[in-house]
Amino acid sequence: MLVAYLWWFDYVPNDPVGEYLPLNGRNQSPDALRDLTTKIDSVVFGFLDGLTEPDLARGLVCHFPSDTGLTLEKFLLEDVLWHTVEEELPHRGELNALRWQSDIEPPIPGRDD
Repeated sequence: MLVAYLWWFDYVPNDPVGEYLPLNGRNQSPDALRDLTTKIDSVVFGFLDGLTEPDLARGLVCHFPSDTGLTLEKFLLEDVLWHTVEEELPHRGELNALRWQSDIEPPIPGRDD
């Protein structure tokens, strides 16, 4: 999800064609991943904080790397936001299943106990 958040909330809106470098979390320490998560949270919230309802209809231009160079596609911001929610949900489910198998109570967002 860290890669997806960087892609949709930094790379696509800022459109630095050819500069995107995917992350590999498998090669990073837990401390490095925590630092990266903090950085990406800042990027995502920085993008979301200024949005208003009319912004949801705004189009984003995305350049996808392909075998023939770059493929250009356009997306509505509203669709991108829903896409990131849909993309995260299965990952959360997988993590919760692993916790359940280890007899660990999964976290419930917004609950402070």
